[in-house]
Amino acid sequence: MRKYLLYFQNLKRIFTFLTGVIFFIIAFYYSGCTKPPHGISQYVFTYEDKEYRIRSLRSEDQKVSYNQLIGENFVAADFDQDRILDQIVSGEINLADAQNIYDYGLSKLSRTNKLQVTTPTAQQYYQQNMYRDYEIKSFRPINADPFNEFKIIDKKSDSANISIYIDQKADGTLDHTLKGTALTQDIQSEYSDILATGIQKGKLVKVDETILVKE
Repeated sequence: MRKYLLYFQNLKRIFTFLTGVIFFIIAFYYSGCTKPPHGISQYVFTYEDKEYRIRSLRSEDQKVSYNQLIGENFVAADFDQDRILDQIVSGEINLADAQNIYDYGLSKLSRTNKLQVTTPTAQQYYQQNMYRDYEIKSFRPINADPFNEFKIIDKKSDSANISIYIDQKADGTLDHTLKGTALTQDIQSEYSDILATGIQKGKLVKVDETILVKE
């Protein structure tokens, strides 16, 4: 009986070792394919008695650079480092609430003179009229579906009031409000008109059901 027990224990050790080797090989392979960030810096701050981190990641070839806002139960991303969060990567939190936390953290970080301002790399399309400026910004994340960010600047307001909406699937339908008071259904017709004009001018492209700013 003892001989059989030792035999099974040895089998268990071998299985555990092989599993670890396989896991290491898989992890090494995927890390090589996705080119993990080369440079990482982070800033820790407290907002309403909770701790958060702003983490900046940069690839070795300098072509990919973005920020993450990390909370206890969520991660949000600012893909072009323009101070506007673009997507909740994991966890559950309202994007507008995450933006408030991000704004607070960035304001504290700017006082330390460690905040670097970068030029947005996302594709953008601009349009304007007498009363408003419009901007559509398309994002093409490596491991997620593309999406659009629709910004409206109200020039009638003395403070140049800014509203931002997200088309999560880049399918021409606004899904939620990032900043502003108007509902997405109230802004949808303006967004649709801007998309149609952009396509007509050749500045936007429509492939299947996806509409994005031309690269």
